[in-house]
Amino acid sequence: MRILIVGDFNFEIYEKSLSEAFTNLGHEVKDFSISERFQARNNFYSKIQNHIQLGPDINRINNDLLSISKSNFDFIFLHRPRLIKSKTLKKIKHYCKIFIYNNDDPFGTNYRFYFWWRYMSLLKHCDHIFSYRKKNIKDYKLIGYDNTSILMSYFIEKKNFLINKPKINDLIFIGHYENDDRDELLKHLVSQKINLCIFGNYWEKSKHYKFFLKQSLIGPRLDSKDYNEKLNNSKIALVLFSKLNNDGYTRRCFEIPRTKSMMVSEYSDEIIQLYEEDKEIVIFKSKHEAAEKIKHYLNNMDITTKIAENAYAKVNSSGHEILDRAKQIINIYNNLNQHNDSN
Repeated sequence: MRILIVGDFNFEIYEKSLSEAFTNLGHEVKDFSISERFQARNNFYSKIQNHIQLGPDINRINNDLLSISKSNFDFIFLHRPRLIKSKTLKKIKHYCKIFIYNNDDPFGTNYRFYFWWRYMSLLKHCDHIFSYRKKNIKDYKLIGYDNTSILMSYFIEKKNFLINKPKINDLIFIGHYENDDRDELLKHLVSQKINLCIFGNYWEKSKHYKFFLKQSLIGPRLDSKDYNEKLNNSKIALVLFSKLNNDGYTRRCFEIPRTKSMMVSEYSDEIIQLYEEDKEIVIFKSKHEAAEKIKHYLNNMDITTKIAENAYAKVNSSGHEILDRAKQIINIYNNLNQHNDSN
């Protein structure tokens, strides 16, 4: 099978890893990097075009994509496309099946009204729409699209794995700052004498940044190697969800258990469907409950270790590796072909 993957390719865990997964399954894959085509003209004018999603660079990218798409692909997989034109996709539809995926929430109210306008215009040309979250399945249905299914995030076996070394850190949170009171939660945990390490972007925007900095709690965004090592070094890892994207789970829900660090997560309907509470994961609904439970489990490491081991067994047996997601996409393609053949 020949597959064309279109996206920004800015982060290795997304388009590139999916491309490698399809290749490992024996398929022929070509990558179409939108961001590389902008980097070739990395100037102020190009950045303006990227922002408003209009201009000659956008036209050139679409012309390139249309030309490449004529090379006999079985399907094209669009990852979070914001610069592809509706008329481009309409023409591509004559050559191959079209799948689209967005790990952000294109219906989220925190985005500016124009941010997803091109993305939304593409949906009518797509054979299947993959959604990161259940909420968006309902959103798509409300605007007339039933050709949807959930494509969850995943762990990557070669990047997320157990390192048999002592766990020296009590609690870790790896994630970006978001204005959803997560900094209030973390400050409360520190005030309760819980040893916490924070790694991620944008924490300078927090009103408690100086407090965290004074306590030497803040570290930079981690590359994949350091990310895996930091999780392996930690007894407990905190799981918080992006309110900007209306998330009820995160890829860390699959990555953390691979390191046998116990997950302590804020509550969501999605997370308790993935893991059994108090057996594979610990859930909290307030900062006070979080602090009480974290202190309890740090003082009872035999129970903490058992919960982490249970989650490790669960994630390894439940089909959450990136190869499983690639197989899911291939199955959708095969089902579409079978349906067309029967008509």
